[in-house]
Amino acid sequence: MGLFAYDVGIDLGTANIRLFVKGKGILVDEPSVVLISQENRRKRARLIAIGHDALNYMGRESIGERCILPLKDGIIDQNEAAAFLLNAHLNMTVGRSHLFKPRVFITYPCNTSDNNKKILRDLCISVGAGKVVLISKPFASAAGGGLHVFDAKGSMIVDMGAGTIDIAAVSLGGLAVSHSINYAGNRMNDAIIAYFHSKNKIDISWNAAESLKLDLGCAVPQLHDRTSVASGKYTGYGNQVNFNVSSKDIYEALTDSRAAIINSIMYVLKTLPPAMIPDVMEKGIYLTGGASQMPGLREFIYNELKMQVNLALEPTRSAIYGLKYIINNLDGILKQGKISFLEVDI
Repeated sequence: MGLFAYDVGIDLGTANIRLFVKGKGILVDEPSVVLISQENRRKRARLIAIGHDALNYMGRESIGERCILPLKDGIIDQNEAAAFLLNAHLNMTVGRSHLFKPRVFITYPCNTSDNNKKILRDLCISVGAGKVVLISKPFASAAGGGLHVFDAKGSMIVDMGAGTIDIAAVSLGGLAVSHSINYAGNRMNDAIIAYFHSKNKIDISWNAAESLKLDLGCAVPQLHDRTSVASGKYTGYGNQVNFNVSSKDIYEALTDSRAAIINSIMYVLKTLPPAMIPDVMEKGIYLTGGASQMPGLREFIYNELKMQVNLALEPTRSAIYGLKYIINNLDGILKQGKISFLEVDI
């Protein structure tokens, strides 16, 4: 084992980045957004802001400035922007040393190709990591959600982020079965935009769709319909309009998203190893990730599958808590030989 300045855990998500440093705690919990300035293609881009500071400029950028979300569907989509994001957060939390570099433990969606894993690993090395350890997002979320991920008894996790929904059965320090779909939080926003475009002939912004999802989103019909006012433009005319939106509208807009979630969970249930079926039926399904907090989601999944559904105490932080647990207990985990969840030799 080499000498490393710090052990760093990074949950790099489509919507948010969270960073843990051993001995220091969770130091970063910010949007995965960068604001860069690039006057023309001949000049090197310059970082202006990251996180919440950058998000405040989205849709309000000056000429020559761009707000960029470096990830799409959980995968790095803009390499330069992703490098700006990681480099800035690492420099602010652990600094930069040519002699003692940090060992980075970083999450990835369970559908990630080998090529995209290499891109992620190379990116971390380029911003100063001495060693990169890749850990699947559902495994980290299961560990951070309090599940006994190294036991023989299996557990089923549904991690619902902004870019992907990862469904996996976890046992003996690894994933027995896994499946990933992109009908996650961001695709729900797209569905809401498409719904009003089709029904009302009104185009709304992505940020407006996000606000409506958070304010009115529901996975089961509501006894008392809630309403809000949204702003948009009439399709083809461009005239500004304010219009009423109800929770029923958002429920209808997300019909396909709900169906995709259930179909994916059923797929994993059908492919479980026979010995693991009683474990999962006994303990039920565990939900993590920001999208898992939608009102009525647990009730919806239970009604469809007739299985117990559990929500993690802090769904948005399950993955970073999992990385924290793994890093803090790494020596004991390695001594027991429970390393199948690690992508790189430590």
